[in-house]
Amino acid sequence: MAKEILPEDDRIYENIPVSPVCTSCSRFEDVLTKTCQAFPSGIPDPIWSGRIKHKVSYRGDLGILYKKITTEELNIILNETKLLT
Repeated sequence: MAKEILPEDDRIYENIPVSPVCTSCSRFEDVLTKTCQAFPSGIPDPIWSGRIKHKVSYRGDLGILYKKITTEELNIILNETKLLT
């Protein structure tokens, strides 16, 4: 397996406003607080940025891993959002 090459300065991964990985997860909860079921106190930057894939356990994840959101789940969220506006 190829070793992942990362830049020496990980600050480029900080403050990414929207996570392309986390927002496609059915366990995701809030973009403003960067929280999900696995990380109710905040998703770690390496996962939020997509630098580390959350398909294996990560420290503090409560045993909950990434699960791609289904079309049905996404439609429910979109319908709930429409009801709030």
